[in-house]
Amino acid sequence: MASNVTFSGGEKIQALFKNAGKGGVKSVDVGVFAGAKYQDGTPVALVAVVNEFGSEDGHIPERPAIRNANKNNEDNLVRLIKNNVDPETMVIDPVTAGKVGVAHESATKQSIVRLSDPPNAPSTLKKKAPKTNPLVNTGMYVRSITNKVNK
Repeated sequence: MASNVTFSGGEKIQALFKNAGKGGVKSVDVGVFAGAKYQDGTPVALVAVVNEFGSEDGHIPERPAIRNANKNNEDNLVRLIKNNVDPETMVIDPVTAGKVGVAHESATKQSIVRLSDPPNAPSTLKKKAPKTNPLVNTGMYVRSITNKVNK
């Protein structure tokens, strides 16, 4: 199991970075990075993957908040890049890449907080009361979503 969990975004975003001029930023990663752990030592990345794709035994259903953010935010990110890139050089500079990272980090956090379906099981709701959001209990998962610009 990898200790980093990042989601690259959609094909449009990947194409923009792939076609960017030389000397620019290569990519922006948004997700849960190594070192993020709950107080008991559980890696946040593990919790993110299990919630995103569901557990193998079916006990935890798929809750694709990160994939939803990728899909729902892609056009906004493409617009942001196109509005901030020199069309002649196609160089994605660190400032533009930073804007993309912050925008997608924010959208991903919002997606996690807004996700409500499928709801928690009654036994989980009882443990988490009064919280009802399936992906928010301590807030560690949301706080662990960050971005990294790769030069």
